[in-house]
Amino acid sequence: MDRLVSIYLPTHNRRQLLERAVDSVLAQTYRNIELIVVNDGSTDDTSLFLKRISQSDRRLIAIDNPRSLGPSQSRNTAVKAAKGFFVSGLDDDDAFTPDRISQFVEYWDALAADSSPQVCLFSQSVFVSGDSRTITGDRKDHVQFMDLFHHNYIGNQVFCIRDNLISAGLFDENLNAWEDLDLFMRLLKQFGEARLLDAPTYICDVSVSRDRISRNEPRIRRAFDIISAKYNELPAAAHQRLYLQMFSEYHGIRPTIADFRRYMGWGFDSSGFTQLLKSSIKGLSLA
Repeated sequence: MDRLVSIYLPTHNRRQLLERAVDSVLAQTYRNIELIVVNDGSTDDTSLFLKRISQSDRRLIAIDNPRSLGPSQSRNTAVKAAKGFFVSGLDDDDAFTPDRISQFVEYWDALAADSSPQVCLFSQSVFVSGDSRTITGDRKDHVQFMDLFHHNYIGNQVFCIRDNLISAGLFDENLNAWEDLDLFMRLLKQFGEARLLDAPTYICDVSVSRDRISRNEPRIRRAFDIISAKYNELPAAAHQRLYLQMFSEYHGIRPTIADFRRYMGWGFDSSGFTQLLKSSIKGLSLA
């Protein structure tokens, strides 16, 4: 029998975008799914939309937060309510390709049959901005715990066993950015490595005009402090590499003089210093 796959989807006041996300899940070629949408205190017609869809497709389960509790708590609510053997996630402004879940299940079984260890799977993404579509090319086939200090090679969603996600501690509700990276670190540290499904099955809207957390500088800086503090036992170089992730093109944060000083406080690293310098110069050219 096909194992049930639960997909968690938090949403807040994005009714029009949510419809595309929901449709992409319910249209999966792998039919044994449940979609748990947590309506995080929306004040638009999200609740009515979810009620209508759930009446026509029982695979959609809607949970209403009376007030906004944030994406991490909403995701945790959905995972705890999930009945699936596997879980995966979706953001309300993104979408799945029709065969995403079937490809994950098939690849999981193929790896298991070959006795290849994996704790979770992830895929390539399609970044969409206006008429532009770019497939990610920065993702490694095997990702281990320490790799994530250098770069988030996974992205923002994984496919894994539900119980393992719970055992790893779920999403940190004190974080409002990098909560996915933080959970992936704990998941891989406890259970092992992540494996890449080398196919673009996740459609990610990265339009600059949109209010995305990935561009929220105060939240990202705070997230670094929280995550870094969890791993005080690691060498300074690990904290330096994690710090550099804030200044990637994806986040668009320009380093300040204080950032150079803080980075040097962990010790001198010429390649990292050069990367900071390049980010600073690029920021000046875009200003």
